[in-house]
This record gives sequence, C-alpha cells and structure tokens, in this order.
Amino acid sequence: MSVAFDGIGSLAVTFRCSGQVEAGTPVVLSDNETVAAATAGKAPAGVALHQRGDYAAVQIQGYVKLPYTGTAPALGQQVLVADGSKGVKTAGSGETGRTCLVVRVDTEAGTVGLFL
Repeated sequence: MSVAFDGIGSLAVTFRCSGQVEAGTPVVLSDNETVAAATAGKAPAGVALHQRGDYAAVQIQGYVKLPYTGTAPALGQQVLVADGSKGVKTAGSGETGRTCLVVRVDTEAGTVGLFL
C-alpha cells in the first residue's frame, strides 16, 4: 500500500492573469482578482494549473508538489515564500510567507509535498 495525497481538499479558482504563468509554479496576487508569476520572497497565493489567454486556473487549496531551494523545509507547519525560480523556500528573516503543512521532503529530487 502506498500513500497518495493528490486531489485531497483541492480547490481551483479562475483569476485574471498578468503576463505569463507556467503550470505547476507559484503565483501571487498582483492586482484585484489578478495573479502573476511569483517573485522571490513573496507569499504564494497558490499554484498555477494552466493559463488560457488572459486567465489562469490557480489551485489555492489542497496538496501540491513543488521544487524548493536552500535548506530543505522541515516537516509540519512551515512558513514558505516563492524562491523566484518557480519553486518555494523557507521564509527568511523579514519575509512574510504562507503557512503550509509540509508532509513530504525529497532532498534528492529537491521537491517538497505540501498542503496549501
């Protein structure tokens, strides 16, 4: 038997989109009802699922797997921010991030499984 979290508690919302966002990468709110690709040190609003024209489907709740940079996040409740390279990192001093439940860390692959 294996453990799988995909699809648990997932909630996706359609936002307007400023610029291009890549599926599977963190996004931030950039204006009213609008998201953009996340820049380093910003709290992710969610993860882009896909973009069509000026709109993007964004997962704002549920399980996601993302790359991380820097020190591997610890398991449990962690404050994370976008790393500026399509992933996340543990929030540093002075950074206001998003609290997420980290349930899996793969140091070999450089990925983290978490609940938004």
